[in-house]
Amino acid sequence: PQRGSWNYRDSSGADLDLHWRLFEHLDARASEALVEGNTIRVHSEFGMVRHLTGEMMLLSLVAHHALQGPGAMNRLFDIYDLLSRVDVARVAELSGQVGIAREVLAACEQLREILGTGGRAELSELQTAVAPRARDTVSYGLLRRVLPVTELNPRRFREDAYLRHPLLYRLWFA
Repeated sequence: PQRGSWNYRDSSGADLDLHWRLFEHLDARASEALVEGNTIRVHSEFGMVRHLTGEMMLLSLVAHHALQGPGAMNRLFDIYDLLSRVDVARVAELSGQVGIAREVLAACEQLREILGTGGRAELSELQTAVAPRARDTVSYGLLRRVLPVTELNPRRFREDAYLRHPLLYRLWFA
């Protein structure tokens, strides 16, 4: 219950990476609301599934990029590619809502360093739109490395539905 994903492997070597949270720092309820509001239901060979909107996919890529640490290049191409197919204002709005505006801005700045003055106009638009929100958010990379749980969402790591004795656990946690 304290993780947002897990890898399941079978004897044939198949590897299923199952996620039940989009972002590790959000509790299950907030994550469910994000999925509900930012996915499209589509038919697949496995039945009905939810596909992330381009805006939410971009934020997911940025979060994974940020967790790779400074200087990482992972996912930058995908982030840049998605910029041409997303609503930049919606990405900026969601980045503030999710709490990863600083990481979006950092990814934009890293792309700008690589591309120089060239590149998609959407990159500059996103930088401009997300900059005011970046000042008001905690760095996503710090969520797992530096800040104590109590400064994030203390209840996020205590999901009572999974516990045999929730009251006892709440006392211990406090």
